[in-house]
Amino acid sequence: MNEHTEVRLERQASINQRRAVRIMAKALFQEFQRNGYSESHVIDFTSELLELLTESLRAPDSTTSSSAALVPALEVTP
Repeated sequence: MNEHTEVRLERQASINQRRAVRIMAKALFQEFQRNGYSESHVIDFTSELLELLTESLRAPDSTTSSSAALVPALEVTP
């Protein structure tokens, strides 16, 4: 495989990942709506997710504990 092909494949993989993330975000948002969560709840969830990301960027070794912290947030009822 030549360098041009590798670059093209990497670019396509990146595009596919962005599409997948968009699909997951839309599905999650719709799930929130179906389960009676308000826009405020979605904003709170997003803020928590960003906080977990921030923590993992500050301390890459703590990604396991940050991921575990997300589970209780998903179990909260509206």
